[in-house]
Formats: sequence, C-alpha cells, structure tokens
Amino acid sequence: MMMDMLNSMNIPFPSTRDAAIAYDVLRVDAEPKRSGVTKTLIVENNSLKVTFSSKGAKQLRVAVHSFVDYLVLISETMAEFGQARTQMSEHSPAPTPSRAVYGFAFYLAACTGFSLYMLWGFALPLLPNSVKSLPFLSQLPQPYWAVAIPIHACVALAMFAFFIYPGINLMMTPPPDDLRVIQDSHSHYVPSSSQPVGGIPPVRDLHISEVCRILYMKSET
Repeated sequence: MMMDMLNSMNIPFPSTRDAAIAYDVLRVDAEPKRSGVTKTLIVENNSLKVTFSSKGAKQLRVAVHSFVDYLVLISETMAEFGQARTQMSEHSPAPTPSRAVYGFAFYLAACTGFSLYMLWGFALPLLPNSVKSLPFLSQLPQPYWAVAIPIHACVALAMFAFFIYPGINLMMTPPPDDLRVIQDSHSHYVPSSSQPVGGIPPVRDLHISEVCRILYMKSET
C-alpha cells in the first residue's frame, strides 16, 4: 500500500489579522478531487501552517508550486492595499456596526414602502366611496399607476436590453477589416516564457501570429 507524501510549511505574517485574511482567502481555493492532493490550513497566532498530502510526488509538487504562486499574489495585494484599507475602512466591504444599523434601517424602510405600495395599489380600490372621499385618501394618485408604472419600467428595460444596448455595442465595434480587431491600444501581450511553471497563467491577449502558428503550422517530424 502506497503511503501518503506530506509537505508542511509554516508561513509567518506581520500580524494575526493578516494571517486570518490569508486563511480566509486560501481556504476557498480548495484542491480539486481529481488532483489527489489534500490541503490543510491552520492559523497559529500570526503564522499560517499549511500541510499538503498526496500519494504522488508530481501532483504534490504541482500543488505546492501553485500554492506558492497564489500566496505571493495574496501577499503582494495585502502589502499594496493593506494600508489603504486601514485608513479608508468605509470603502471596505467588511461588515461594521454602523453598516449593520444602516442595513436594518434600510430593511425597515423597504418593508414599510412595499406595504404602503400594496395598500395604495390593491387595497384602496376595494374601499367604499365614503372612505375614498376622505381628504388624505382623495389626494393620492390613482391606483392605476401602481400597475402602470412597473409595466412601463419593464418595457423600457426590455427595449434598452434588447435594442438600445446591442445597438450601442454594434456602433462601437470596428468593422471586420479594421486593424483594431487584431490589435489596439488596449492589447496586453505577455510572453509565454514568463509564465510560472505549474502556476496559473495571467490574463493576456493572444497575438495573431501565435494563434496562426498553433492552428495552421504543422510541427516538423
């Protein structure tokens, strides 16, 4: 019976908070079952302990290399934006007590507004005329608009989504014989030789020469 191969790493961080952030990010990126690699993450004070287990050396090496590349990216991101996140906590999506209060107030306002809308649009027509003639009820808009406004809004949204938005995209798209279809100022080319071995390749554009070479040129045998 083949024994599992283990690889353990103890990664220090500047603070316990940074270690917890790295743990939350890395635990989402689980190893696929087909790889045969098991990853275990443990936070100990301001360090992160990572253990890989696999029955094959090749799978274990690929998993460790990919993890290191991902960890370097996380560390660089934390180093670049960590200070700004501390100074501008309001721009962070993390939950705060003030946001909890605002969220609860918005929830109450939404429930109240929806209840008033239902009463105005569907309960008001059922009232007798003697009640409808009251001063505060007679000044309300007609219940017809409670149904008409959502319908007009849906029709306008459908017109924009199916006609106006595609038309704008077609107007902005260059013709097929334009050189901008192949390369423009927004093209981002990265040499294949600069990609890390066993890592995730970066997002890049494929040059037309590389595409033609892969698709149409036959390798010499």
